Amino acid sequence: MTKIILTGHGQISTGIKGSLELLAGQNEDVIAVDFTREMSDHDLAANLQEVIAATTNESFLFVCDILGGTPYKESAKIANDREQMEVVAGCNLGAILEASLMKETMELPALARFIVDQTKNFAAKFEKVNTQAAPVETEDDFSDGI
Repeated sequence: MTKIILTGHGQISTGIKGSLELLAGQNEDVIAVDFTREMSDHDLAANLQEVIAATTNESFLFVCDILGGTPYKESAKIANDREQMEVVAGCNLGAILEASLMKETMELPALARFIVDQTKNFAAKFEKVNTQAAPVETEDDFSDGI
């Protein structure tokens, strides 16, 4: 079974977990580990290790807020020499939701690629429509015979 560990600066991890629960209900396999102002990188690493130690025979997908940030670096240190761990960063809520629903249908490396690809697919820019444009006539006036 795959566990998803959300980690990031401030309370972004618990915020994302709360949003996931609002959208899809409680999911015991999604765990939030925040990196708060009072913590050191060692504190964060210890909290991540504690989550891992509390489970057995699991694979882990670390989902970090910022590529290169402390949560990413600490997750990468932990995952680097472990076969059943992957790390991604910068993923959005829609992609995290999809990954949390698909995690049991994919191998871990495929799930990591999937969440990154879905983030790219979910990103878009709204194209404005001119709602003030003049109304278009739908009936042609052929009264003059032309």
